Amino acid sequence: MPTIGQLYQLSKTEEEPSKLSHTYQDIGILGPKARKTPFANPLTQAILFLHLHLTQTHNAIKGRTLSTNGPIRTGELLMADLPYAVLPTVATGSGDDFICSNLGCSRRVSRHATNSVTCESNCSLDVWWCNESCKNEDQSRHDFECAWLKAYSPILRQEVGDHDYYLLWIVVRILAARYLELQGTTPTNIHHQFTFQDRFTSGWDGIQLLRTNRDSWPASQKPSPPTPSESTITRGTEYGLALFLRITLANHSCTPNVTHQADDRGRMMVTALRDIAPGEECCTSYFDLSEYVDLQARRQKTQDLFIFTCTCPRCLDEEAQLQK
Repeated sequence: MPTIGQLYQLSKTEEEPSKLSHTYQDIGILGPKARKTPFANPLTQAILFLHLHLTQTHNAIKGRTLSTNGPIRTGELLMADLPYAVLPTVATGSGDDFICSNLGCSRRVSRHATNSVTCESNCSLDVWWCNESCKNEDQSRHDFECAWLKAYSPILRQEVGDHDYYLLWIVVRILAARYLELQGTTPTNIHHQFTFQDRFTSGWDGIQLLRTNRDSWPASQKPSPPTPSESTITRGTEYGLALFLRITLANHSCTPNVTHQADDRGRMMVTALRDIAPGEECCTSYFDLSEYVDLQARRQKTQDLFIFTCTCPRCLDEEAQLQK
């Protein structure tokens, strides 16, 4: 799926919501049939939650894929993935909420909250923390971006617009996370202990494994990425931009067996839409299927936005029916 993706206030479920047996708000309520870690170091992308039967495989055409090595039941949580980097994308001054800049927190909090604080250097009106504690824990990472924001934020927003500015800013935050990895810096509220061996490559090593299929397409078939205003996808109010390393392994299908949406801390929660058999690939939908019903519309969407022609079982079946 797209490597850098938007976070939405209210994500639409690509399938009927009634198929989900439960909406998980926090990992504390999860059942015993899953592997857990303590709240772990986001700078090394320690996973917050990984289902016992969730794994990754390699496909000669698709590359790395999200798969299973055991049965998963409808409504079970497969993954709670923490972003390697995240930032707010609400226009400055247009909303009351902000994302806490401490990656280990990333909560959405009102700007008018009693304990909320900003950078004393006034580097950006988009940089906030829940409280002094979150600010102190995030100070080393923020020091990396502070001077850049103060020097270039106003200029870039005016010259290239919000969309490109956010892409540049998240690159800076990715590099900040990389810098802290090299320095061995760990926020004070983070623990290192793992209860299992993470089967997904973490940190900067995970960044280097990310690939795109863009280079395999002729130049004439490479459309420019749509700006937010050009996109017709409706999935609620966008409030953030984030980079994930594990949920990106989930490929698209027009008959998805998992759904994904961000929780109130920016974690991407992946939930089973139906029973999933051992060895089955876990696929989600990259767009709202209720808005793109017929084969041509769906394939046009994957072509325009993601530069591939969907060959999921549903598309192949409908294509065969049309050819009869």
